[in-house]
Amino acid sequence: MTLRNRVLFGVGEIRRLPEVVAAAGGERVFVVTDPGVVAAGVADRAIASSDLPATVYSDVEPNPSGATIEKGAAALRTYGLGGTVIVAIGGGSAMDAAKAIALCAANDRPVWELEYDGADLAPGIPIIAVPTTAGTGSEAHPFSVITHEEIGRKDYIGHRSLLPVTTILDPQLTVGLPPGVTAAAEWRPAADDPAGRPACGEIVVGVAVKPTA
Repeated sequence: MTLRNRVLFGVGEIRRLPEVVAAAGGERVFVVTDPGVVAAGVADRAIASSDLPATVYSDVEPNPSGATIEKGAAALRTYGLGGTVIVAIGGGSAMDAAKAIALCAANDRPVWELEYDGADLAPGIPIIAVPTTAGTGSEAHPFSVITHEEIGRKDYIGHRSLLPVTTILDPQLTVGLPPGVTAAAEWRPAADDPAGRPACGEIVVGVAVKPTA
């Protein structure tokens, strides 16, 4: 199997964030994450690995909405696109939001006017993915799933430029995250198989509620 983007794996690999940002042509970072990752201190630990200028957009909710994307895109345009690299930290929702924000900001149009892989779309700015869960795979492809509030369903937003240029998989960043979320994310690939769903549900619930010693 050939991976289309660069993947760095290992404890402490987040320390290479400045190198990765520079390789993507960046001089500063726009972090996209969620309140839980911020509360757990993970975003601060990631940012602390670099002395690059940074700002954080942490309003991403589970199954991010179009309104959240447009708010993030406005914040990114205010911060400035030139020399900026997006760093997505968190689970699938943060990854999806970061990709949609990158494309929305670059094109300065409503999110639902971004035609899927449209020929007239300007490419999004570079994205570096820093997953803190396993299972969604959002760091490995160039599209995102966003909730269309007005019609009550999820839609795709995508462009070839949205594939993260580098993914940093640092197990150390998962320390301190809620065990229930970690367990559920780890079992998601198996749960996507209908035959495995009942067993996976029992395992995840068991891990999430098991008292600590």
